[in-house]
Amino acid sequence: MDPHKRPSEDSEKAIVEEKENSKAEEFLASDSYDRRQLSQQGFHTLSICAIFLAGIQGQVLSLTVGQDGIHSDAVTALFFIGLFADVFGAVLSFASARWFEMITDREAAFWRERQWEAQHKTKGRQSTTLRLVDRWVFISIVSGPYLVTIGLTAFVLGLLVYIYETQSLFLMILITLFCVFCFCFIPPFVLRHSRIQVLTHLRLQRRSDS
Repeated sequence: MDPHKRPSEDSEKAIVEEKENSKAEEFLASDSYDRRQLSQQGFHTLSICAIFLAGIQGQVLSLTVGQDGIHSDAVTALFFIGLFADVFGAVLSFASARWFEMITDREAAFWRERQWEAQHKTKGRQSTTLRLVDRWVFISIVSGPYLVTIGLTAFVLGLLVYIYETQSLFLMILITLFCVFCFCFIPPFVLRHSRIQVLTHLRLQRRSDS
């Protein structure tokens, strides 16, 4: 082997490794940015939906509960629970979106690294004990979607109880069956599934394009 060629080969390998490491760092940074953007947009969208639901519930509450409406403690309680849950869910979701917006690149990279370790079940850096305020923030971030879900559930139950107390048996059965039918389409979104398989069967186009 020619001794004069070895330094050049080593330098070429070092350059290749440096480029690969640079590409890996760029990919991790891009992936961390995408995760941060998705989380921010998701919570922002959830806050808008919660405000929309709260507006509907407030309108229904003004029509059904009052001097001219029914006097049912169950309906009133469910409507108020749904209204307050959606209002606070909207506030928490907006605050969570703002929190993700303020995450720095270093914090996003750390988050991506911890997600990768959890997915591949590798033993990374030791987990530290959360302080009270950190745990408080964590609970506040994850509570928004649950509050919106509670608000929507309470609103639907309140409507069903209202129908049961004011409408005929036929309408009670019809509305109940329709609610069960609509509810069947919600669980698949939280179940583990293959997005690739779904996309192979998904055809979204405008009628004017067909």
